[in-house]
Amino acid sequence: MAALELKSKADAAFRGGDNLLAVALYAEALDATSADDVSRATLYANRSFASLRCGDVAGAVRDAVSALATDATYVKAYYRAGASLQAAGWSDLSLQSFELGVQRAPGNKELVNGLEQARLLRSLAVRSPGFSRSSLLPARSRRARWHRAPWRARRVRNSRA
Repeated sequence: MAALELKSKADAAFRGGDNLLAVALYAEALDATSADDVSRATLYANRSFASLRCGDVAGAVRDAVSALATDATYVKAYYRAGASLQAAGWSDLSLQSFELGVQRAPGNKELVNGLEQARLLRSLAVRSPGFSRSSLLPARSRRARWHRAPWRARRVRNSRA
């Protein structure tokens, strides 16, 4: 089957909500295109978005980066990269991707909205210094647990004496 037919079937599956089928069809379309074909960027970007909807964040990031590597002028790839990096929790890289996309296409509403959202998430992450990523618990709560227990025990012993 030709790559264009596979892409149209994948697009229809994506619009229909069958994201796993869309990912598989985009992969087949990528196999059917030559390595120097510029339309590979579109296929990578579309597969990235379908993968993101399936919950495969790593695959979405990989495909978005491949789309940018294939064609750095394809503006939608910047949005796909920003969205997938944001889903992966890499807010700094997501912000950079959206900024580069807005530099290339200042009037693109998707990129501007993504940039605003990435800036908001970045500011929230910077403003909460008590948050520890590794534990997903506020660092102050962990400190309180470790440090208060001996003090409470001493206070109880001192009050009984």
